[in-house]
Amino acid sequence: MSTPATPQESIDQALGAFSARVDLSEAYGQNALAIYALQLRFGIEDASELADSVVDGPGDRKADVVHIHEETGTAVILQAYLADDPDKSNPPLNKASDLNVAASWLLNPADRAKLTPAVQTVAALLEAAIRDGDISAIEIWYSHNLPENPDVTAELEQAAMTARAAVETAFGAQEAAVIEFRGVQIGRESLGRLFASRVTRILIHDEIEIPVSGWNVEESAGWKAAYASVSGTWLKELLQAYGPDQLFAGNIRDYLGRRKSSRNINYTIEQTAEKQPENFWVFNNGITGLTNELIIDDGHLKVRGLTIVNGAQTTGALASAKSAEGVSVLARFVQADDPELVDDIIRANNTQNEIKASDFRSNDPH
Repeated sequence: MSTPATPQESIDQALGAFSARVDLSEAYGQNALAIYALQLRFGIEDASELADSVVDGPGDRKADVVHIHEETGTAVILQAYLADDPDKSNPPLNKASDLNVAASWLLNPADRAKLTPAVQTVAALLEAAIRDGDISAIEIWYSHNLPENPDVTAELEQAAMTARAAVETAFGAQEAAVIEFRGVQIGRESLGRLFASRVTRILIHDEIEIPVSGWNVEESAGWKAAYASVSGTWLKELLQAYGPDQLFAGNIRDYLGRRKSSRNINYTIEQTAEKQPENFWVFNNGITGLTNELIIDDGHLKVRGLTIVNGAQTTGALASAKSAEGVSVLARFVQADDPELVDDIIRANNTQNEIKASDFRSNDPH
């Protein structure tokens, strides 16, 4: 693995790559950076796929972009700001506050006829997706090119609460209960992390001890691996400590969310953890993690750097479960230095679903 970039280097690389995206600035103007962030977040190769998501204009009810990412079941309601002077210290706070208005009008409009045609369309799509059980998360985004601000974060958290209340009123408390509502500030720092996750694969560089008493080792030319059974509680704590953006940075699928349906694999994983923890090991395929260095030292198994490249659904579902006590999960930890081999490992571990070419364009500055 390559030497990790510093946070500032990642920010500079992300903004540098964005500045080269003349196609975005020409097509989307002030919304160009927001479109770029959505591309990074969801691995969208062709920016034209997001054209219909732009609703910015007179009467837009304070929403600039509304995007439904079907694969992850994530709906994004977004306000965009692109400062002419990148040395400004703070993004306008009122734009974050405006997202309360956007969330209310999009999720529970008093009179849909008062919406512009573009906003009417995305509001109808949101309503249909929620009623069909296709939405697992609603994210309220404020995208800007300045340092992130805690006051903005507080406003976005409030807007996420407004979104939850709107869904409860329009669709019922039971429907709202199975959707995650998040306020998301995409400033310089987050943009750098998103960019780094597409380039570096591993964003966690800490030394982490794997809490097991025994393991086995396999190795071949180009790679070395240890495998053992880890506890579901440890995986849950690992995700809580680092968050999905870091822990799943090398996973081309990320955590796809959960719906309260027996047809949804992540909800089923939760149910197994809660009701049949003793059978979890035999029902589940386990996880695979990539590491910069596998360390076996004096009876301890450690890794330096970690990303889960297969098993994001398992880990995310365990984190969402009421309890992971008594759950045991088969885990592999693989050290590989060749970037092409790393991509091959990721590809081979994710062959159960269609993989787009954009998932592997990690070295493309665009």
